[in-house]
Amino acid sequence: MYRKTTLAGRAFYALAFLLLLLPSSLVGQNTWEEKNKAGEKLFEEGKLADANRLFLEALQEAQKFGPNDLRLAPIYNNLALVAFVRSSFITSEGLYEKAMTVVESSRGAEDPLLLPILENLTRLYVKEWAFSKAIRTRRRICSIGEKKLGPENPDSASSLNQLATLYLDSVRLLPRSDQSPSIAPNANGEAASSASPTGSVDDENAPDDAAKLATAESLYRRVLALQEKTFGAGNNRLVDVLQNLGEVQHAEGKPAQAEESYARAVGIIEESFGKKDLKLAGPLQHMADLKVKEERYSEAGELYGRALQIRETRLGENDPALVPLLTGYAAVMDKMQKPEEAKKLSDRAKALATSRKPETLRAIDQTLSVPYVIRFEKAVYDRYAGVHQTCMLVRGDGRVRIEDQQRGGHGPVNNQIQRSPDGMGDMPAAQETLGMSSATTQPVKIYESIVDNDSLRQLTAILSAKDVRNIQGNYPASGTANYYGTEKIVVSALRDEGVQNFAFPDLQARRSYEDGLKPLLKWLSSAEKHKGDAVKQAIPNNCSPEPPPTVPTQFGPSRQILAAHSSSGSKSHTASNQVPVEPSSSNATALIKVAVNLVLVRVVERDAQGHPVGNLRQEDFQLFDNRKPRPITRFTVERSASHATEATGTSPSDGAKPPSASVATTTERSLAYLFDDIRVSAGDLAELQSAADHQISSLQPSVQAAIFTTSGQTTLDFTADRSKLREALSRIRPRKVAGSEGDNCPEIDTYMADLIWNKHDEDALGVATEDALVCAYGNDARCGAAAEAMARATAQQRFLTAENDSRMLLVTLQGALRKLTAAPGQRSLILVSPGFIAPGGEQDYARLIEGALHTDIMISALDARGLYVIDSVGSRTRRLVDYQREAASAASELMTTMADATGGTFFHNNNDFNMGFDRVAETPESSYVLGFSTTEQELDGRFHTLSVTVSRKDEKLAVQARKGYYAIARGK
Repeated sequence: MYRKTTLAGRAFYALAFLLLLLPSSLVGQNTWEEKNKAGEKLFEEGKLADANRLFLEALQEAQKFGPNDLRLAPIYNNLALVAFVRSSFITSEGLYEKAMTVVESSRGAEDPLLLPILENLTRLYVKEWAFSKAIRTRRRICSIGEKKLGPENPDSASSLNQLATLYLDSVRLLPRSDQSPSIAPNANGEAASSASPTGSVDDENAPDDAAKLATAESLYRRVLALQEKTFGAGNNRLVDVLQNLGEVQHAEGKPAQAEESYARAVGIIEESFGKKDLKLAGPLQHMADLKVKEERYSEAGELYGRALQIRETRLGENDPALVPLLTGYAAVMDKMQKPEEAKKLSDRAKALATSRKPETLRAIDQTLSVPYVIRFEKAVYDRYAGVHQTCMLVRGDGRVRIEDQQRGGHGPVNNQIQRSPDGMGDMPAAQETLGMSSATTQPVKIYESIVDNDSLRQLTAILSAKDVRNIQGNYPASGTANYYGTEKIVVSALRDEGVQNFAFPDLQARRSYEDGLKPLLKWLSSAEKHKGDAVKQAIPNNCSPEPPPTVPTQFGPSRQILAAHSSSGSKSHTASNQVPVEPSSSNATALIKVAVNLVLVRVVERDAQGHPVGNLRQEDFQLFDNRKPRPITRFTVERSASHATEATGTSPSDGAKPPSASVATTTERSLAYLFDDIRVSAGDLAELQSAADHQISSLQPSVQAAIFTTSGQTTLDFTADRSKLREALSRIRPRKVAGSEGDNCPEIDTYMADLIWNKHDEDALGVATEDALVCAYGNDARCGAAAEAMARATAQQRFLTAENDSRMLLVTLQGALRKLTAAPGQRSLILVSPGFIAPGGEQDYARLIEGALHTDIMISALDARGLYVIDSVGSRTRRLVDYQREAASAASELMTTMADATGGTFFHNNNDFNMGFDRVAETPESSYVLGFSTTEQELDGRFHTLSVTVSRKDEKLAVQARKGYYAIARGK
């Protein structure tokens, strides 16, 4: 691995070196220097907060001398070190770059004062596994060092050794898939293709593994020659270089040369430290591995046996580090036809490997508030194996959840790929329909484990790399990509400034970002390999940040309904009147699924004063599907907690009135508050929290509530404890999705982006082009084509981001509804959002409404914008204002639809949030649920309009009901 000096030691050596080379006139400024030195002392003592405070004070003093004064360099370097130790890698990198800028502006790009800063920056890149950048900074260190010290100086040899190790580690940890034949190194010891002209990490001409190994071997040989000249051919300082050289030669397929290097290292160790020194175990094991490849098992067994004896003597027989050695030794014994010895060794290896696993996992309900670090999903499509889907959730306390499922197989894939319930874009549908007579879906396997703190810090560092932070949004599929063999990945990472989301639909789409993604994918792959055993009876939740329910959720009405069925008037039991629901399965993703052959329509009728009317009967209603009358086969009257609930079945054909129903009351209610924290502004959120806090404080003791957020960062399960609810409410913060706002030139919102990119609206494109021409090109008519291209590109990015955002909200809504189905009493969901548009997600929200109706949940919504006014003065063009007005209205359509369809309330265009929360928390005193059945032939997959009329001659009533539904067959 990359050889590193102690952080503190390297840091303060570097600082002392830097200060010694400052001009004497500068060192005399005691104020900043004393604070800086005092901060260094506190840093050595581990008092990071105090050290950071003194460094900031020193910085404030030094900045008085100018923005690029040389005094600033050591202070920036020290602040960067504090940030590095605190795992604030983004901050650390920025501070190192500032320190370098100061030195370069004062002393040039080749000045030795840059060496300590470059050393620290290289260490940061290695921590992020950004080896391409680390190699660049290390090469720069070598160049500056050789000019200062000379090419044969021992310190120059040490720097070359570290450069060679970086090349080796980049292959060892992040191998490339496209290796090419070895490339001969140039005179400087580096492969000819190892340096790209641009220095870009993503340069397609970057060296492959073969070139990197060739460079590493050449550099190690240079280092070996320098050390032999300085210290002698038998000096023990050569051991590390010889071992690394042997590893490189082994990887290059040069076994004879590798064995020679390992054997020489063994000889030096035996001569210097004796034949039982622990340092011998490594090269002996490597030599044994070489013998195995050459099928010289007897020699390999002797070497494994000697290495094992040395390690057991020095480390003990129960050290987990023995596992690889025992595993290799067991394989050799098996090849030598010694099964009993092989079994003993193998059993020992398994026992030691098991001992490294955490004894127990913490109960999930003890850490509900622990945020996640990353959510990852991968889907691999194969013509014969089917679809292999894997998701992984890593939390901040080290808990890892993995769900794995294989769908299809035994023939060409036929099934359509479902939409991902992960906040991302859809997986590509199959481009052809092929027969598959024996396709199967395997049960979801769930694994839970814990990664150690070092691995978690490594993940944090990898996610902090610029190459990862710059990836954002849903990337389009490659036009030439083949569906079969496609690998889709979806990533959601929590950051201080919001949630970063990106998705690649195939390998070709992510090719340009492969170098930046490689460390992350390697870490995730390693975590998956150590996932442990499957957890029995666990409930799949698609790796949602929200913890899964402890038992499978059963969807069905919770209110008491007494029914009268058939012409005989006989009463049925409550259970017999429940709405048919697809059975819950622990082997399928936990989504709300219903039998859509029964279409339900909740209706609230209000009189002229706005009061709900509760004395209507089934014969008073007429129901139209695509303007055609439908017979009402299910009729239910529902009343709020203080009223009875009654139900009747299909009206008898002879027109007889159904018998009166008995009354059942309940005093319990369950409220779920869902705050759309990725869209709401900070100013609006403060007012909303105050109003919600007022309402929560006044809830009746029999009411329990839960709090959810779109980002998943603030979650509180159902409780009647008002103090917990208010505390959770106070912790909600705006969590803008990274990249969701960006530049407003041209000014294209989600509504306009949908028109331009999804609906190909030429008028909207013209308005956006006009705005781009004004804001980016000074209204120069000659730049019309460029302005149009800019408008199209911006619309695409806005559309993809909006699609991602709406997915996140949909997933959160689904999770909240799942929670509500298990809650007692009357159940309501209150969505607090400034509005949103779900391009392409209309059917998903229709299914959500269908699920809410079938599980007896009412959805209400509160528009967080309050009284919304379009700023026509600030807009650049008049036509743009018209679209902004349309967008403001469109943003509330889905909230209106969900509230109307489920009997809820939509509070909007009003700044009195106290009144708003009271309104949306209310349930109408009376509502009606009408139902009609559809045949399989009528389920055409299209949107059907619905309308309800009421025949009451004595008064005019206002009707609130859903406006339509998607006629989708079960399972589609």
